[in-house]
Amino acid sequence: MTKLRVPYKENKALYFCIFMLFLLSMNLWIGWDGRAKYFYHALSLALFIIIGSSDVRLNWSWRNVVPLLCLIAGWTYIQEEVGLGLGIFTYAYLPYAIIILLNDKDKVLCLKYIVKWFAWLMVPCIITYALVQTVGIPSLGKIWVNHTLFYHTSYILRDNYLFYMYSDFYGIRFNGPFVEPGHLGMMSAFLLFADGFDLQKKETWIIILSLLLTLSLSGYVLVVIAYLFTVYSRNKIGVQYVLLFIFTVLGFYLFGVFYNGGDNIINEMILSRLEYDEERGFTGNNRVFGQIPLYFAMMWNDTNTMLFGYGRETMRWLAENGSRGTGFTMWMVSHGIVGTVLSMLFYLVYSLFSKNKLFAFLSFAFVCMVFWQRSYPFWFSWVICYVYGITYNRKISRRLR
Repeated sequence: MTKLRVPYKENKALYFCIFMLFLLSMNLWIGWDGRAKYFYHALSLALFIIIGSSDVRLNWSWRNVVPLLCLIAGWTYIQEEVGLGLGIFTYAYLPYAIIILLNDKDKVLCLKYIVKWFAWLMVPCIITYALVQTVGIPSLGKIWVNHTLFYHTSYILRDNYLFYMYSDFYGIRFNGPFVEPGHLGMMSAFLLFADGFDLQKKETWIIILSLLLTLSLSGYVLVVIAYLFTVYSRNKIGVQYVLLFIFTVLGFYLFGVFYNGGDNIINEMILSRLEYDEERGFTGNNRVFGQIPLYFAMMWNDTNTMLFGYGRETMRWLAENGSRGTGFTMWMVSHGIVGTVLSMLFYLVYSLFSKNKLFAFLSFAFVCMVFWQRSYPFWFSWVICYVYGITYNRKISRRLR
């Protein structure tokens, strides 16, 4: 007698809470101006209750526990939140633990849930963006990104359209309900990589469209790398893929340079940023500014600064005087070699413990590239994409054998 296979029961409440952690770590507008921490505490308690009152299993294997400890150690060393007390557990430790220790089946289902609803969230965001940029619609008022941030008013004060936060600082570039177009471009590429670039899914194309609208140079580069890494991991790269990539890039370049005599958005917003600059290498290499490059060059002359960075007070003074940025250089200036290694240790260790070594190390290479241009290694969205992506693609590799 054939035994009936009982379908696995999805825990949508669990997936929704993790999805909200994903969005909030990307700087979703509801968490702006210091509100995110309250959502983190609430979502962590909700996750704890869901796990305790359901049959969702946590996987306490060494391949989960050791990377988790590395992540907690790195976050604790770097973290700048003060006055958390015991709240540190619901702010970071508990959500990190549940995200990483979740069983593989729920990790895969949760990733699918996030991809689906992230894509569908982008639909009203793109529609709102199109209306604002063309006919114009009334906003719900102004909203602060962070009223204590030392930056341009056009950056820290936005027009709230619910699904789209407009800023003169970015103009036509699409950032959806998040702070920066670059954040959306980066995480769209990361999410597509984790999901295995399934081009038969409409959600994939929605996310690709949202990425294209960001006009994010780093997002464009990352999504191409993510695609090439994906097909390489599945032994699908051949001459036709290489030729297609070459002709696509060439066509994109020729269109930008020659269409309307170069007076077009592709050339102005993207290709012009690739022009060579003697000091920065490329004009688009503008992740840090002010005195940050100078402090980066100086730090190698002092062993203590090289190891531990300049410290919080110096970084605050630099920010107040117009020196800010993100990416590897900024992270090194802030935290030094020790802080940089501890921040990336989780990703390396998780790859070492993974059974699918090829995709795991491609994932580590990818996250290093992401870190180089935008250093947010403790974002929940980074951890989710990395861990769930490796888990999901391990299952795919088994089917392809």
